[in-house]
Amino acid sequence: MWYLIYLYIFVASALLSLALTRLMIAVSNRLGVYDLPEGRKNHERPIPYLGGVAIYLSFLGMIAIHMFALHTYGGKFGLLAGIAKQLHYTAALGEKPAVLRALGIVLGGTLVFAVGLMDDLHSLRARMKLAVQIIAAVIVVAFGVRLELFISNPIVTSVATIIWLLLIVNAFNFMDNMDGLCAGVALIATLVFFFVVFPLRQTLTAAILLAMGGSLLGFLVFNFNPARIFMGDAGAMFVGFVLASLSVVSSFYMPDHMSAWGLFTPILILGVPIFDTVGVIYLRWRAGIPIHVGDNRHFSHRLVHLGMSKRDAVIFIYLVSFAVGLGATLLRYLGLIGAVTLFVQTLGIFAIIILLMIADREKRIREQSNKPE
Repeated sequence: MWYLIYLYIFVASALLSLALTRLMIAVSNRLGVYDLPEGRKNHERPIPYLGGVAIYLSFLGMIAIHMFALHTYGGKFGLLAGIAKQLHYTAALGEKPAVLRALGIVLGGTLVFAVGLMDDLHSLRARMKLAVQIIAAVIVVAFGVRLELFISNPIVTSVATIIWLLLIVNAFNFMDNMDGLCAGVALIATLVFFFVVFPLRQTLTAAILLAMGGSLLGFLVFNFNPARIFMGDAGAMFVGFVLASLSVVSSFYMPDHMSAWGLFTPILILGVPIFDTVGVIYLRWRAGIPIHVGDNRHFSHRLVHLGMSKRDAVIFIYLVSFAVGLGATLLRYLGLIGAVTLFVQTLGIFAIIILLMIADREKRIREQSNKPE
């Protein structure tokens, strides 16, 4: 039964997102809300800029509608009663019920979405966006979402959670630099997370992940190269915030029958956005450029500079995300030797990427030296 329910959640979310994304294209055109082709931007014509609204509404709409249905009709129909019973069984994760944690994620995510939308429309200062992200992360922590790191000190775990949330939110925001890139990588990460938590009977988290996955898929239909709409900061930061929060509330380690290596699962699943962000921050710092100022130092841009088309570069990064994420699904079953082998394999994948980045740097140096004075 649950296979069909999960399939329904994913398909219904995708269809709702598909309809809302098409609607947001029309709204953007009507209101003149466009991302203009200027400066470092790669597109050649104005692109509608309200895709994040479609993702946000389809994701929360699916959750709200079905939670209302389960609450109102859960005791009247056999199927709904069974679903409500199973969700109730999985609703207690840690000290606070998962429903309360989900409320914190919704509130924090809404705040992040709102400041992202304001930035899309009016260009806010980076410090203001960061301040709001910190407030949103504190809200989530206050609702009981905290990393469990074998440390009982709530201050340490709370600070670690806030840092993790800020890292992933900005990682996805940084990755939104090419048609279909951020949405596609987020979709792959969402589905990998689902296949990790599904066997562990984390039903509520699995359902929420599929609601996000479907919302991303419906949007990606219009966002893949050549894009007809962008998600903007509103969509990228919201998606990153939700995925980061769900990675915290999910259980990747159970002392009785799971390896402690499972705690590294979220890092591998989100490894590509993390790697790209850390690399870009380092390169900007080395060049003396503020880290919040956009440029063409991202991995995707370097692949294009090496000769790939934009579409091929995005697909290549999809494959890297899938390969790294797929290995993460095995971590909770592995012992020391198996985990070390997997980590070495993952480092090998990123080493290939680094070699490509070095090749791009050398190509840029040659091009610079060959320019006529």
